[in-house]
Amino acid sequence: GSILAGRRTDSMLHIIWIILKIILLILAVVLGLALLILALLLLVPVRYETHLKKKEEFFVEARVHWLLQLVRVPVSFRNGELSAKLKVLIFTVKDFLADEKEIEDGMKEVFADAEEDAGKAAEQEICIEPVEEETEELEPWPARKQRNLGIFGKITVFLRMLAGFLKTIWRCLSSIPKKLKNLKYTLHRFYVKIKRMKRFATDDRTKAALSLAWSQLKGFLVKLLPNKVRGDLRFGTDDPALTGEILGGISIFYPLFMNNVKVVPDFQETVLEGELYLKGRIRLLTVAQIAWRLYRDKNVRFVYRMVT
Repeated sequence: GSILAGRRTDSMLHIIWIILKIILLILAVVLGLALLILALLLLVPVRYETHLKKKEEFFVEARVHWLLQLVRVPVSFRNGELSAKLKVLIFTVKDFLADEKEIEDGMKEVFADAEEDAGKAAEQEICIEPVEEETEELEPWPARKQRNLGIFGKITVFLRMLAGFLKTIWRCLSSIPKKLKNLKYTLHRFYVKIKRMKRFATDDRTKAALSLAWSQLKGFLVKLLPNKVRGDLRFGTDDPALTGEILGGISIFYPLFMNNVKVVPDFQETVLEGELYLKGRIRLLTVAQIAWRLYRDKNVRFVYRMVT
């Protein structure tokens, strides 16, 4: 009997151990999937491409995509129409301009119905000619009334009018101290706010937070710059001096595109045409690092608390 009980205990422990191994295996798989998804989010870059062209018409085609274009956002502007959608595989998840299109179509229907109703009302309108009546021209009421009053009545009316006028003046004068007090209180609050804003702007913590934010923004923009640029541009104005100034401004960006973009100035006519293609990428890991640096900085947290 004891041997049989021991065997039952061993079998129960064996079953429990198998169940624990299955649970641990499931947890390991879930954790591995979570780490894999996190690695994909942070390490797989988000890529963007932009194609601009200006000949007879102007059009723009841009696309932001991630994970071998499984998730993408195509944006286009052609023939005066803008399109922007979020797509996953072959499915359109979100049309960013659908709501605006529905509102615009709804407004057009409302205005069309209103114009139709106004047209029907105009057709059914009945014109009624006014009837002219002979009316006796009357003098103003005070003059007619005072004509029937005696000297004492006229004096009484004048005194009442004078009393009403003096009462109005007194109310205005008596409200001046209260208005001045309210104005003084408003100016004081405004002065306090200005003083606080000045103290906040000149605080060393604010300066340190802005300096850190500016340095992180510059780093982000450097990472975001396109790594491939090519195109050609032909421009000109009717003023050769202005064309030369624009060319000098464009030359500032020469280190970015080097010989990949051809710029041809026209000093004789006004023209703007060409084509430009940009391609770049940014990793979410870079964005996460910048956000973490800003979050853990005590000066940035101080500015956030003061602003919110």
